[in-house]
Amino acid sequence: MDSLALETVTAPEPVTVERSTVTLHVNAEETELTLDHR
Repeated sequence: MDSLALETVTAPEPVTVERSTVTLHVNAEETELTLDHR
């Protein structure tokens, strides 16, 4: 388990309620997208 997952689990309340973070692997590079759900 990485630190990010641990942080999310131990957080008193949801940090990303209306947001999703997606990590894409394009051409061997990591691209992180943050999607806002509004």
